[in-house]
Amino acid sequence: MHNIRLVATDLDGTFLRDNKSISTPNMEALKLLGEKGIIRVAATGRNLRKTEEVVARHVPFDYIVYASGAGVFDWNVRNHLYTLNIPEETANELIQFFIFEDLNFHVFKPAPHNHLLWYHRGSRYCGEFERYFDFHDEYAAPLPPDGKTHSDVCQ
Repeated sequence: MHNIRLVATDLDGTFLRDNKSISTPNMEALKLLGEKGIIRVAATGRNLRKTEEVVARHVPFDYIVYASGAGVFDWNVRNHLYTLNIPEETANELIQFFIFEDLNFHVFKPAPHNHLLWYHRGSRYCGEFERYFDFHDEYAAPLPPDGKTHSDVCQ
């Protein structure tokens, strides 16, 4: 146990309660880890904006790994340390394939701005695809008419 230098936790279904709050024992554990000089990391599939909706600034994490590893954010300094996005050419090849297959899909703008997204509606209704707009409608726009992003994408 003396060699532990970093502890990482998922957020949803692990660190956060069902109501998205943080339990007292979890908050105390983060503080104790910090006192021992152990780096505290939240790793999540959420984008950074959605992470900040459930993790307040005072929560003592050191880093947030967001969008399933597409970005790393220094929680204390409030600085993006790393992003890895899908190159524009590859993204557009995938998009053209999804359009050809008549799929419903979302395309997220490059991290760290991957709370913004484009979408394409295929001809078949998909309830899960439509429900996603309940949470992201204000950040969503249809794909440009040419079906291309003209930038790298996150996911």
